[in-house]
Amino acid sequence: MGMGNGSADLPFDHPCTKSEKYPARITIAVTYYGGEMAELLKMQGDAVNQQILENAMSGLKEGQRSPMREKLGGGEIVYAAYESECQPETIDTGKKTQYPPTPHVKLKGVALTANVRLEVDLEGTISFDLAKAAVSEVFENLRKADFEKAR
Repeated sequence: MGMGNGSADLPFDHPCTKSEKYPARITIAVTYYGGEMAELLKMQGDAVNQQILENAMSGLKEGQRSPMREKLGGGEIVYAAYESECQPETIDTGKKTQYPPTPHVKLKGVALTANVRLEVDLEGTISFDLAKAAVSEVFENLRKADFEKAR
């Protein structure tokens, strides 16, 4: 059995977040079940992932946003996405400028293969579409990964 995790900052260009090139963060945790431990993963099945998603839904409900849940490329995500009024980070020059609303997302995802359980968290000032695309790519790469070769 092996465990590992990592995180990365994600870029998002928006006129209301000019001071932050990387306003969102993705964190990935992987648990590999090798050899006989893979049987433990099979016995657990999807129950652990479902509990993780239920806990995430409860946590997201504490805010003012309604959490959503959906299947995504071999995994499943729960998320809350909303927009806030733009707070321009520039000095008011007296010009009336229309700024788009600032997007925010908080997302938790899980995926499972025959011998790997993966959890992903993504949070920050980023569009939901971009957040979803990033998590979808993580799920796709999990399906391609061969953890047996790495042993």
